Amino acid sequence: MKKRRSNGLKINASILLLVATGYLLNHYSKTTTITYAYTHDLPTIQLPDSSLVYLEPGAKLTVHRKFKRAASLEGNAFFDIHSDPKQAFSLEVAQTKIQVLGTSFDVNTQNGLTVKLYEGQVQFMTSTDTLKLRAGEQVHYQDRSSFISQQQFSDSIPPLVLRNATLEQLCQQLEKRYRYKITLVHPINDFRVTGQFSSQDDIKVVLDILKQSVPIEYTIKNRHITITTSGEEEAVETFRIE
Repeated sequence: MKKRRSNGLKINASILLLVATGYLLNHYSKTTTITYAYTHDLPTIQLPDSSLVYLEPGAKLTVHRKFKRAASLEGNAFFDIHSDPKQAFSLEVAQTKIQVLGTSFDVNTQNGLTVKLYEGQVQFMTSTDTLKLRAGEQVHYQDRSSFISQQQFSDSIPPLVLRNATLEQLCQQLEKRYRYKITLVHPINDFRVTGQFSSQDDIKVVLDILKQSVPIEYTIKNRHITITTSGEEEAVETFRIE
């Protein structure tokens, strides 16, 4: 009789284990979204359609696990959306929706919502209004008062100042400034850069100036830059930009 009871307990325990496993599998299968949060080491997210998103500190981007060119944003971010005429990209933020085919734009949620469009066209939608933005235009929206304004903008970019920066630190600054994803292969740890670049210098000018003193080569594809170096460890050298 004792053996039969023991077998019964084992069977019941097995049933409970199967039930628990089934519950966990069912629970996690319902997790249909993925959330990317800003980290210092990886502020740039590449989406499955090759679109790039540059998150700022505190920002979070949520997408469907089966990517459908749609996302929701908390915080601030810059978007470089891959063009797809057959399917628009949709972004939900602060109770509004932004719809684009392929473009680059900046979203700032401080003191209301401000969207700046740098390339292409977007459609900005609230529960009551729909606006079309063209490159060089921005829209500002206050949810509480439903205030909305549309106007031209002209960003003032300060010079890029570097003080004894490593090549890796320089790449991080360039990513933030020019909104490119930069991959650095074989970093030269002992190299330092001191000086500044003009606000008018584009990223190709910066990289070409570096090539004059640093053994690097670079390739640009869409908004992804790959920088390759010799990988050789050299004595500490300071490159001063006049």
